[in-house]
This record gives sequence, structure tokens and C-alpha cells, in this order.
Amino acid sequence: MELGKDDECYNQLQKDLSGYCFKNEENANREKTYYYGMALRVMRALQYVKPLPEWNGKDIQSTGGSQGGLQGLWGAGLDTDVTSSDIWSPWSCDFGGITLGRLRGGRPDYNEALNYFDPVFHAKRIKGKVHLIANYGDYTCPPSGVWIVYNNIPQENKSMEVKQGCTHGFEMKHCMQYVITPNEIKDVGDKK
Repeated sequence: MELGKDDECYNQLQKDLSGYCFKNEENANREKTYYYGMALRVMRALQYVKPLPEWNGKDIQSTGGSQGGLQGLWGAGLDTDVTSSDIWSPWSCDFGGITLGRLRGGRPDYNEALNYFDPVFHAKRIKGKVHLIANYGDYTCPPSGVWIVYNNIPQENKSMEVKQGCTHGFEMKHCMQYVITPNEIKDVGDKK
């Protein structure tokens, strides 16, 4: 998507991208779905950053929230150089969950080709440290999928923060909040 174009170009781009990732015909083919291009751009960004002189050659994060959280999980799962990730409310976790009666949230209709992009499968390849956040009132990125991602991360260097009374875009003051690790559950809620 080129920069510096006129308004007409961007207005047309907005129309063309309307409903991106929710087009059943595109999602039936893993190389035609919008997710394909997004995943390639994540990998290209990591390839771009690593040769820069600012990189110390050993520490690199793949971090984000919502759609950026999905992309952050892809980066962590697909690039073994990623050493840590902070991911909140990741989008599109557990595509197939809707076929089992789980909350749909902001996920497209299920198609087997989408499994290729599902972070619950990419999580199995993550080597770096991961901290996830799931809001129990998030109807856009349901916490059930985030739990599956957490459970599929194979190593012990992971944690997940869960928050009661918080949604995708709202965090309740003084909410019940816990951090879960493979070894403990710790209450970190605001006690004021």
C-alpha cells in the first residue's frame, strides 16, 4: 500500500478492503485470504529489522494487541529469533471454535484453510518468553481462544493476565486481575 497517493486512491483502497479477512471465497484458499499477506508482512518486517545496526543480534520482541496481537503471535511462532512477546487480546484465535459453540467474536466463518493462520497452532512453535492478556468481557477477541494459545505454548516461560469486567476496548477500574503461570496464580488486582 503505497504512501503519498491522492485521496481518491485511499478512498478506493478503503472500499477494496471493506470486510477484509471476512470474505468466505478468499478464506477458502490460504494463499488468497487477506491473512496470507498480513503474515508475509510480519515476516518481512522481522527480516528488515534484523540486519539493522541498532539490533543487538540477540533480543527481539514481537508484540501487539488485537490484530497486532495476532501478528505478534505469528512473529513469535514463525521466527526463532523472537525472544519475547507481550500480546493483549489477540484477534482470530481458535477459528474452529465457532463450530464447537464457542463465542464467535470478531472471527470470520470457519474454513479449514484458515487453520494455517490460527495462532493456536503457531503457539506450539514459540520459543521466546510470552505474556498474554485476556479480558473476560471481550466479545471481539474471546478469552477462550487466548487460553488455548497459552496452553499450546510448549515452554515454561509464559504467563497470562486475566481481567474480570474488562472488554476489548474498556478496562474497569479496580478490576479483579490475576496472572497465571505454569507454577502459580497470583492476584494482582488493584486493592484500592
